Amino acid sequence: MLVSIRRHLSNIRRVHWGLAFLFLIGTAFAHRYHAAISSITRDNDGHVEIEHRLFMHDLEPLLKASDHNLESLEDKYGENLLRIYVESHFRLRDRDGNVLNLQWVGVEWDQTYATIYQESTSAITLTQWQIENRLMMEIPTQVNTVNVHDGHAHHSLVFTSSSTLQSVDP
Repeated sequence: MLVSIRRHLSNIRRVHWGLAFLFLIGTAFAHRYHAAISSITRDNDGHVEIEHRLFMHDLEPLLKASDHNLESLEDKYGENLLRIYVESHFRLRDRDGNVLNLQWVGVEWDQTYATIYQESTSAITLTQWQIENRLMMEIPTQVNTVNVHDGHAHHSLVFTSSSTLQSVDP
């Protein structure tokens, strides 16, 4: 009987250590990367729609650090601050480097992401796109992916703090 109890206690200890190990691994990898993803779609008429997905747990502290009056991103003051931030950190340029006008459409919030929408104010005909993406680059390990859909061509670009301006040939 004593041997059976010892075996049972030993199994319980192994399970507890295993659970503790899994907890530590999960905690260590819970947020080891900083990333954002954007999609740019240009339709046949030349209009461009842009969608950005930013992690709330990165975005909120970043904007609160830049404006101590910010109470919530989800009110008008917070959305305006976010709009100004996005418009100054994400730009499309023509081949000569001229910034193209993008209109703020809005933002949707959930516990994980802020999903931001922009669109071109007019049809754009480009022979070469330049994309400037400095979103969240205040975080040294930030990596952003931009997926570009231009007619039948598809491109994926990766942006880091050392590579914030890239060209796309349609």
